[in-house]
Amino acid sequence: MIPADFWAALRAERFLVVGASELTGVPAARLFARMGVPFSVSDAAPREVLDARLAGVPVGRGDVHAGPQDPSQLRGVTQILVAPGVPRAIPLLAEARARGVPIWSDYDLLHPLYAHKRVAAVTGTDGKTTTTTLLAHLVAPDARVVVAGNMGRSVAAALSEILASDVVVIELSSFMLEDVKRFRADVSAVLNVAEDHVDRYPSIVEYEATKRAIVRYARRPDVFVRNLDDDRVARIEAGDLEVRTVSLDRADAHAHARGGTITIGDARLSADRLTVRGLHHRSDVLVAASMAVAIGVPAPVAVERAASFPGVPHRFQLAFEAGGVAVIDDSKATSVQAVKRALESLADRHVVLIVGGRDKGLDPSPIAAERGHLRAVVGYGEAGARLLAAIAAEGGVDARYVADFDDAVEAACALARPGDALLLSPACTSFDQHADYVARGHAFRRVARRCLG
Repeated sequence: MIPADFWAALRAERFLVVGASELTGVPAARLFARMGVPFSVSDAAPREVLDARLAGVPVGRGDVHAGPQDPSQLRGVTQILVAPGVPRAIPLLAEARARGVPIWSDYDLLHPLYAHKRVAAVTGTDGKTTTTTLLAHLVAPDARVVVAGNMGRSVAAALSEILASDVVVIELSSFMLEDVKRFRADVSAVLNVAEDHVDRYPSIVEYEATKRAIVRYARRPDVFVRNLDDDRVARIEAGDLEVRTVSLDRADAHAHARGGTITIGDARLSADRLTVRGLHHRSDVLVAASMAVAIGVPAPVAVERAASFPGVPHRFQLAFEAGGVAVIDDSKATSVQAVKRALESLADRHVVLIVGGRDKGLDPSPIAAERGHLRAVVGYGEAGARLLAAIAAEGGVDARYVADFDDAVEAACALARPGDALLLSPACTSFDQHADYVARGHAFRRVARRCLG
């Protein structure tokens, strides 16, 4: 049941909302205003930008701190709600931590309001959105499901729908798991852990530690779905939780995909029936179906529903075929591990690969290891030249750098031959030339269709 004194307790505090993001910070401010919780807002953006974002939110001008963020903004503050993208190392948050001021993510702060629901949580370096969306697809015919978190709608923004739901599926990024204080899910999964966000975490050890936090407060009868194919996930300590294992190849896993068959217990589904393609998507199916079974969906029903899942836009998605070339939009692949998995799934054909975008400083060697069936690599934007140098270091691959994205797609189209795959799998974020990965994916499809017909 919802604790009757939850909002009364928060009204006795004074919150500072750090990061007026449209995903988390602004919805949290609206929620606090509606529930009578005292708060102020801090963001590094200029005043005019903040005024536009906070339009319609009843907050006094003196309670909106624009521009440089500094510890003076902590005056009178007893709690902090932080947007995920705000680095925890900024002086404002470092001082708050030194003073013992609690720092919350919205889903964690609000957890007591929905803890009585069936809660599922997914994290990992790659595949979070696909697995989260697929899990909702598997459960939705039997229950009212709300999806929230890292994939576009924060818990603060979706709270009304969450309170009216039966099942809450939450995608959690590493940023959101840095300050967990009480969040608990009935079933959780860490899909994989690979190098990412090197600007935020000094080493992969620190990054891996954030992923483990998803089970910090879990206890029996909660379920943890463990991917045995990822060494870092396989060694996560799950305490006394019920553990259900998944693997593409291991027959001793509770769920596996050996011999081209999705198997969960006694339930079977030919992998050829899956609408989504790619070996990495088979792994996502195993995890999502195992989580659905833990929620109460019968295994035969879960695997059958998985067959109709259309996938997530811009995630290893066949956009179209023209002139014998398969055009694959994997714009959401912003880590080198995601690109490696895309290339592994195309091992039966030659690939013309497009990489680049905002440089995350990741080691491109996992991509270079798949160079054997690359016909060509076209790099673009901020990171393209560095990635090309590593991928084509040993020769044998036609490597070209074209600064502008549209021009790079045109160059890649000219290199593709019948039977090839033209793959946008950039290993970088989109923010040097596009608003987001969606805009980049649309631009790729538009230019490729114009060039290939």
